[in-house]
Amino acid sequence: MSSMDSFTDDSYKIDKDVEPDATLDCSALKNGDFYYAFPNPVTKENDTTFVTIKDKMYLERMNKGKTYSLLDIQWLDDCQFKLIFKDSNDPYKKKLSKEGEIYNYQVMSSTPNSFTIKFYMEDQAYKFELFKMK
Repeated sequence: MSSMDSFTDDSYKIDKDVEPDATLDCSALKNGDFYYAFPNPVTKENDTTFVTIKDKMYLERMNKGKTYSLLDIQWLDDCQFKLIFKDSNDPYKKKLSKEGEIYNYQVMSSTPNSFTIKFYMEDQAYKFELFKMK
């Protein structure tokens, strides 16, 4: 995932105790193509990351497909999962993560076109929106 610098905007921070919607259906997240955008700490512009989730693979493609990060995805229940970092050729993400590092995620809410996901970094809860590709 992105470093703390990407989340300096307080709009990404959330209270750790926020509970997910009780009627969530996360089945559409288990296989498919998605994207998310975060401000780049260097350029201050939004960088779009494209994500493919298939079976136990979570693949991110950045920089217009020139770089990638490969992670394993393990579903803990219908709407909680962890990502295990495997490899990246992206200098920023390679510096941020080491092979075997684990990141925990929980889907908090959904719309027909997106999922709002909570994750933790350095004991702070953050959220981001993962959009379905059309």
